[in-house]
Amino acid sequence: LDTAYYCTPTAARAGWEPGATLYGRIYPVVASNAAGQAMLVTSARIGSSWELRSHFYDPAAGWQGSGIIRAADASVDIDPVSVQVRLDDNGNAVVVWLQDTNADSNWEMMSSTLRFGDTGGWSAPVQLNGGTTYLTNTMFAFDINGAGQGLIVWSQEGSLLAKYHPDYTAGWGTAVETVVSAVGSGYLRPRVVMDENGRGMAIWAEDIALGGDIYDVTIYASRFDPSASPVWSSPVAISPTTQMGLFVFPNLFSIDLALELDGAGNAYAAWWQRNDVSDLESGDSFVYTARFDATSGTWGATEEVFSFTPTSPGDSIGNRVALAVNAVGDLAIAWNGVVGKADYPMVVRREAGTTTWEGPKTLLTGRFPESRFELDLALDESGNLMVLWQDSSGVVASRYDAATGWQPIEEIVNIPYAGYLWNLGLSKPDASGNFFASVGVKIGAGATTGDWHAHVRRFLANP
Repeated sequence: LDTAYYCTPTAARAGWEPGATLYGRIYPVVASNAAGQAMLVTSARIGSSWELRSHFYDPAAGWQGSGIIRAADASVDIDPVSVQVRLDDNGNAVVVWLQDTNADSNWEMMSSTLRFGDTGGWSAPVQLNGGTTYLTNTMFAFDINGAGQGLIVWSQEGSLLAKYHPDYTAGWGTAVETVVSAVGSGYLRPRVVMDENGRGMAIWAEDIALGGDIYDVTIYASRFDPSASPVWSSPVAISPTTQMGLFVFPNLFSIDLALELDGAGNAYAAWWQRNDVSDLESGDSFVYTARFDATSGTWGATEEVFSFTPTSPGDSIGNRVALAVNAVGDLAIAWNGVVGKADYPMVVRREAGTTTWEGPKTLLTGRFPESRFELDLALDESGNLMVLWQDSSGVVASRYDAATGWQPIEEIVNIPYAGYLWNLGLSKPDASGNFFASVGVKIGAGATTGDWHAHVRRFLANP
């Protein structure tokens, strides 16, 4: 980041450091590693096309100069909402995004890599999918572990497909695996994680049309093991078999799932589910979680975390779920509740080795529903939890301190009256508990550089 936008305090103290604002940039996404390094990727409209640019953070030197991942090209339409980035423990970064070449509505899933210390910059983009494909940011996910092994999964033409990234020499390769394929089914919101032993886990929502624009939705999971044959296990349903997830089109596409790993390779999933037989404001709502035991190789029983029966129009569980787990297995799940015309986060916590949930804790600040609600979590190795969400005037955060409890809500990015949030996110904490927040804001209805603001702030846990 340009030093005109970023200042480092002369005397570091715990809490949110002064932030950076990149004007003319939007949809910032940030990833960090155990060493405290970070990679920030932003997008900018250049003429009639989009440019992707990166900034690298080193704890010893601060933010470094920017790099071009994908230059603006009038023949290529990049979807900035689709950009995802991962950073391994050696400082190597991988970015994946969607682009449409020549406006033919066939979206290419592209990837580029930057090796730590490589002065040659980002590698030439490579296409990961094939065929004529319609893709959106909700139809693919990827992950890279600390050693640089990775997985990507995506929904394509009635199948859930995957590619394996064994190392940076082989890259993504050409082999494509089929995780699941069934006539009449769709695969929504895939999530994937890669453990430090090179094994992975994917979850997704599978929908089956029941007629009359009503869909039965089931959450499935499959484990990846490169030494097994086949490498993907047979999918298993992890959502309750006694509770159908019914959604009415187009509410079907507001499903949200979350998936994370602890240090032993155990996987944790969370999702919300609704008996929705008329519209988004009717039917009971539930938040569920399930845990995969890496030793036994099986999923445990699905657990109901929260249930809600609406008593007045507009009351419901919203459509965002976030999950965080640390190496020892401390767990936190958050979702947005809706009462009347305000969204607010609800959070539950559970310490490793226990079966009792603390909460739900309601973090109340009024937020009006003119824009999409977003929230995210970061949980460090000491059990300290950060919750990030939007309210009516900006992006705010509240921290649970494992020693002293919940701290006051802080505003970390102000959004003017004429502005609205485009995206927010938290990176995973490093070994010291430090992490980054990224926030994209749009001001007004124009498309000039002053209308787009990409913010990034670092939370310093232990100066």
